[in-house]
Amino acid sequence: MRLYTDTPKNIKLLFCIAIILFLSSYSVNAKDILTNKINTKNPFLMVKQITHRTFLRLKNESTQIRQTPNLLKVVIKEEILPYFNHRYAAAKVLGNVHFKQISKDQFNQFSVNFREYIGTSYAQIFTLYDNQTVKYSPNKKFKNKRIISVSIEIISTSRPPIDISFKLRMNKKTKEWKIFDLVAEGISFLDSKRAEFNKLLTSKGIETTNALLIKKSMADIRFNKGKN
Repeated sequence: MRLYTDTPKNIKLLFCIAIILFLSSYSVNAKDILTNKINTKNPFLMVKQITHRTFLRLKNESTQIRQTPNLLKVVIKEEILPYFNHRYAAAKVLGNVHFKQISKDQFNQFSVNFREYIGTSYAQIFTLYDNQTVKYSPNKKFKNKRIISVSIEIISTSRPPIDISFKLRMNKKTKEWKIFDLVAEGISFLDSKRAEFNKLLTSKGIETTNALLIKKSMADIRFNKGKN
């Protein structure tokens, strides 16, 4: 099943991932949302803080975003990507075989391009917001763990609940957590991208793959004409 592709139909499916960044189960002061520092030492609190900051901006800047959809890229770049471990995610997408075949410079370029591609992909997904709500699972102990999942349930009036998980990894030196994958109904974004790019990497190589990522990351954000 290819859930994660760039077609309009599958972009809508991808939205079930993005919508986890909508409403959390507690209320906070809007000023505090924008001014408080993200707590990267607690993965559960971190996810909640990121959700609030992102959607508060989308709400406050909705008029400008409708007029200039590419502003969504700015919101994602400023509110989500700083907490996304693009180097680890890029290495996972490449897999051991391709990772070992490329140079350090090529990997650095691939990881940067993959980060920009993620930003554009998420920005396009956020055009599909349709008032879903979110239920967070209770916090779990994360002491002495390096990788952890933060589970969320998306609740909609028009479909059964959807299970989503953020996957986060802790940096040994800084003890800070960062997101590296999103899993929707058991389907991993990174696993899907690894399968998608593997054929291109094998047949065309890293330079062609990098060029494709750059092209996709530069795509304009568009709203569905059917939405108000």
